Order: sequence, then C-alpha cells, then structure tokens
Amino acid sequence: MSLSRCLLVNFRQYTPFGAEYYAPIYDYFIKQMTKYQDEFDNLYLLDSGWNIKDPSEFATVIQTDISDRYYDAYKKALTDIKEDVVLLLDNDFLIYRPGVIDQAFLKIEEGKADVVSIFDSCGTW
Repeated sequence: MSLSRCLLVNFRQYTPFGAEYYAPIYDYFIKQMTKYQDEFDNLYLLDSGWNIKDPSEFATVIQTDISDRYYDAYKKALTDIKEDVVLLLDNDFLIYRPGVIDQAFLKIEEGKADVVSIFDSCGTW
C-alpha cells in the first residue's frame, strides 16, 4: 500500500523589516523542490509574514498568524493536512541530492520507523 506524502514548510518572517531579503531563500527552495517533486505528493507552505504571492503549481500556501510561535503554526496547519505521512522541513533546508526525501518517507512506509526526521546539528534539545 502506498501512503500519500507531503512536505510542510514554515516560511516565517522573524523580523518586521527585511522582507526583500527573504525572497532568494524562497526562490531557491522552490527551485530545489521542483527537481524532487516526484518524491512527494503535496507541498504545503505556511506563510507567516512572507506574503508568498506566486506559489509553485505543486504547492499550497496556508496563511498563518505571524504571532503564533513556530511550532504552533505547524500544529494548527496539521489539522488541515490530509496526507498519510508528513515531513516537516525548515525553509532554509537545502536538499541537493535525489532520493533524500524519498528515503525519509520509505522508512515509515516500510515499517522500519514510526517517526523519521531530517535534522541539522545547530539546535539543542
């Protein structure tokens, strides 16, 4: 049985200024996801102050309250997601090799894990 897959990405503007500097991050992210769109069914973009005007044809923009904390925006959006498996990505996460997204989903689809995450080492517990 094939499970439906989606990516959920929070595009959050952290400052009340500098919106013009966010555009290259968004443009590059969409360019990369275009390359790998065969590895997921849907791409949901949480717009927390970015004012995304022209989403890709394979993306859905969900407006979120800019006053919500990062993870609260995810929690609220998850109630509208209908796919079986959701991969949360940061908006500045760069995927530069085919199969990375697919492998994360396959771990769950094959029953090898209940939760799979792609993460970096800049955060703390």
